Amino acid sequence: MAEQMTSQERFNALLKGEALDRVPVLPFMFGHIGIVNGLSIADIYENAEASFHAQTRAAEMYGYEQLNMYGYAMYGGWEFGGEVKLPRTEGECPTVTRYAVKTLEEAQKLEVPENYLEVGSVPINLAFSKLQAEHHLPISFSANGPLDMAACIAGVENLMMWMMEYPDVAHHMYRVCTDFNLAICDHWLKEFGAENMMPMVGCAVESNNLISPGFFETFALPYLKELVEHFVEKGIPHCFVHICSHQTKNLPYYQQIPWPKKSIFSFGIETSLKTAAEFLPGHIIGGHVDPLLIRKGTPDEVLEDSRKSVEEGKVLSDFALMPGCDIPAYSAPVNVYQMVKAAKLYGKY
Repeated sequence: MAEQMTSQERFNALLKGEALDRVPVLPFMFGHIGIVNGLSIADIYENAEASFHAQTRAAEMYGYEQLNMYGYAMYGGWEFGGEVKLPRTEGECPTVTRYAVKTLEEAQKLEVPENYLEVGSVPINLAFSKLQAEHHLPISFSANGPLDMAACIAGVENLMMWMMEYPDVAHHMYRVCTDFNLAICDHWLKEFGAENMMPMVGCAVESNNLISPGFFETFALPYLKELVEHFVEKGIPHCFVHICSHQTKNLPYYQQIPWPKKSIFSFGIETSLKTAAEFLPGHIIGGHVDPLLIRKGTPDEVLEDSRKSVEEGKVLSDFALMPGCDIPAYSAPVNVYQMVKAAKLYGKY
């Protein structure tokens, strides 16, 4: 399984749309990196330096393409004044233990924090970005979808009810979340410059398991479009976008967003890679090994699932093998490696 390109050469070629020796592997994982480095999962989220170097070591150990990034699924809860539990000796990922907004009245009064660079994970993300810049890697910041952030601020149940009964309140929350992301973006641009940026956009609550495509068009699309238009206007060349869970019916709306010309889109197992590529031509499509199989399956089962994803994605113009979501923290390391093995065995061009 000799390689013709280094990991860095392969990743750079992927972003430029140049010829590759094999399918690249970009594992989307955070907590597992702490486990295989002998750290707590919390270290990956609260210690920028430990997280960065742990990610570098994990990439070297497994042999996948290095893309050190900082972020977490519950972004917004901590940043707007709620409480988030970071798992240490048990658990998988950060969880909101107290929402910042509990009532309709509090939602109506929600504002962007004046000290937005000092809240929640933002200073940790900034420290992490300085390490990315120092090591000449893409510089990321969290810019999750407005529904995702609002759900972490007020809870999914409240959000679903308010969209139906008090849409003006829901729109107000999405407006504030978007303004928060725009403010963060502008600071990162001033600090690092646009040419090296890769904002990390997560959309999970936007899933069709929770909302209809019509609700996506009304409540999510306008704010995502405004945010991405700002990225493009400022010259940001790439986004890393995780479209979580079942969102096939939302793809016509994601298609309307003017994404930077070469962005990476990560999809869950519910979405056909071919369908995703048809709606997002010219972009890098990532997917979609089953994360639960990586956690509970045998190495042979993970290798077979990875092979299927490689063969489905290899015919696309731009493809990277990825898990369908964050790899569970306590997955067997051999199962994570099986993705790399599949790319080497079956992904040669």
